[in-house]
Amino acid sequence: MDPSILAGILAKPVIQGMFSLLKEQFNKDQAPKDIKVKVENHLTEIINWSENVQFFEMHKSKNTDDCTVKLQFGIPRKFRSSERKEIEEESDLLKMPGNILIIGDPGAGKTTTLKRISRHTLFSETELEKYHDYFPLLIKLRDINTSIYVEIAKTLGFVVREVRKKITGKTTLFIGEVEHFIGDEKLDVVIPKLLNKSHILLLVDGLDELPREHKGQFESDFTKLGNKLTTSKIILTCRSGGYSHYIDGFTVLEICPLEDFQINEIIQKWADEPEIFKSTLAKYPYSDLANRPLFLNQLIITFNYYGELPNQPSEVYERIINLMLIQWDLHRKVRRKSKYADFKPEKKIKFLSAFAYNLTYKIKSKTFTKKDLISTFQKIHNKFRLPPNEAELVAEEIESHTGIISKTTDHAYEFSHLSLQEFLCALYIVREPIGEMSSIYLKEYPPPVAIAIAISSSPEKMLSSLILRDENFSSISNESLKILLFRLLVEDPVFSVSTELGMAILKLFFLFSEDTELISVLEEYTKFDEVINSICTSINLFRVDMEKSNGVNYYIVRRCSFLTKLQVQTPEGGPVPRFLLERIMKISNSHLEEYLGDFFFVPN
Repeated sequence: MDPSILAGILAKPVIQGMFSLLKEQFNKDQAPKDIKVKVENHLTEIINWSENVQFFEMHKSKNTDDCTVKLQFGIPRKFRSSERKEIEEESDLLKMPGNILIIGDPGAGKTTTLKRISRHTLFSETELEKYHDYFPLLIKLRDINTSIYVEIAKTLGFVVREVRKKITGKTTLFIGEVEHFIGDEKLDVVIPKLLNKSHILLLVDGLDELPREHKGQFESDFTKLGNKLTTSKIILTCRSGGYSHYIDGFTVLEICPLEDFQINEIIQKWADEPEIFKSTLAKYPYSDLANRPLFLNQLIITFNYYGELPNQPSEVYERIINLMLIQWDLHRKVRRKSKYADFKPEKKIKFLSAFAYNLTYKIKSKTFTKKDLISTFQKIHNKFRLPPNEAELVAEEIESHTGIISKTTDHAYEFSHLSLQEFLCALYIVREPIGEMSSIYLKEYPPPVAIAIAISSSPEKMLSSLILRDENFSSISNESLKILLFRLLVEDPVFSVSTELGMAILKLFFLFSEDTELISVLEEYTKFDEVINSICTSINLFRVDMEKSNGVNYYIVRRCSFLTKLQVQTPEGGPVPRFLLERIMKISNSHLEEYLGDFFFVPN
């Protein structure tokens, strides 16, 4: 059925309720026909708005009923103990008494939830049968330029009269604030009556999208309005980071991260090849991003378009952080002003990378306390020209604007996803002088080092410097090195051929010849053309010692201790798997003797 015809049918009882309440207040400024048209038009807009969803980078919208899933809601993290986790279902939101504030991180599904709820109130098994007695009224706060009372009245087609308060002193007449009326009755008295009479479900999206200077007044207005509602209800949404003050009379619920069954349901609805997508995603460290609908959607869109996920996880980290800091708000036409001059998204990325670095290697945790926040902020605020005593306010702005940092309790914070914390930390490491602190980082927590190598402008130089030049490298445990090498394989760095890289890989073979697990990882590296060719360029620096060789390994020793050109010491030598040298011989082919010189012995 045409949405406008459907709206006319659904709006009829609501319009009758309004007319019965306000018939005495229709003066020459009020036009019942205009109210009827306005209500029907608004309902048509809600039907059309709620029918489809379209996320960032989607070229075509999808049907809300077919392509979205029921989310779950719980006590907000900042109010919840670790043991307590009461879950509310989407259907409970309409059944619960009183008004509700839904909070959630960017892309968690706040607006989609409002779309689903509005459709619950309008449709059930048959197109015209109402599932509940509520009539939805939608207010998008990012579009508002007046009070919530005036916005509701205008949305419903009522003419609002403005009157300036007159305050008389002993000798002077003062003009005070503006008061609003419908007919002869004050607006803040009429609107609650109107909502109750018509059983309005007031859906208000984006408390966090209001200008900071107006937010307090709106919160006060919602409290006053909510306390006067009896048969009507308000459902308000806000980013978790934008919710900082208790709104009296509202039950606060936070959207829970997606559970595995919800992730699977979304994949089944959205992915062209669901099973291949799931198995591919499981291979990558960014699989933790799938617990947020927007992030999962972005991964599926990429997979559907290219038929695969990016081989280099850093592409995904970069895309998600850019989405959170810039693109998501641009897509939704929301402009968020920073309290701090020149603290733009580009600078926030640098701030977050310094912040992640200090937490990862100084505090050594994904979760951090208020004390940790302040001490870390004190170390870095000068670099970003931020006030020294406003650590919590800066964290609050970053949480509200990006959702990358979240407040979990009154005294604790965390990064939303470990993979993003590791990437941001790597951004900081990669800007440091090569090798300066890498071995120390590697001993304490290897993943950011692996990412830093992968995203550096010269991965082969950063890796070889760590192995060949860092005097602390020998103190790194086998376990830390395994984590580094495994993660680096996953991060898929693009190496260039270099003699130093060849020497570095050979050194690892020398040092860890007894560790079968490490050797098997190194064998994976030799499958890269750039790595095997790098070994080819460095092998002529060694000769075979047949007395120390055996059926499994050739034992090679260096023929010169220091390369002046590279300013690096040649590794002393050690065992190298026979397959590796045999492969080098095959690659070198007839040029082998010329390439290796008299120092290399090749047995029959």
